[in-house]
Amino acid sequence: MKEYFVGGALLLAACATFQVPPPRPAGELQLAPALGTCDLDAYLRLRSVEQGATRPVHQDSTDTKAEVLYGPQLSYPDALRQREVQGRATIAGVVKPDSLIYGLVVVSTDAKEFAVSAASYLNDARFRPGTKGGSVVDTFMCIPVDFKIVHER
Repeated sequence: MKEYFVGGALLLAACATFQVPPPRPAGELQLAPALGTCDLDAYLRLRSVEQGATRPVHQDSTDTKAEVLYGPQLSYPDALRQREVQGRATIAGVVKPDSLIYGLVVVSTDAKEFAVSAASYLNDARFRPGTKGGSVVDTFMCIPVDFKIVHER
């Protein structure tokens, strides 16, 4: 609590300190070409649910969908930008109530570099978790990340 005198009146102000959390380690990025679609059962065959954890709910079955709130600047892979390669990477994972996504798996990608960049972005992003029946739930989702080159005129 800080004290300030303004015009002869004492004002008390509570000051909050905000700290930027350190970047999370990316962990192992799993390429899952067999997944091919946003299939929760296929995902769970690759990534088992932790002991005692509840099964994630597919994004399409939630009342409110999980979504990206904010994240770092998406990095376009330099080698692909120089060759003007455009494309997409679709990444699957589970958004938990702590607003982070876990268990990233590459569903599809036009280039490995796109998948690595997209996963790095999602790993550091913050999400609004999905809800079902009024409660926040672990939400399985697939996120397409497009890489496009825009030429300035």
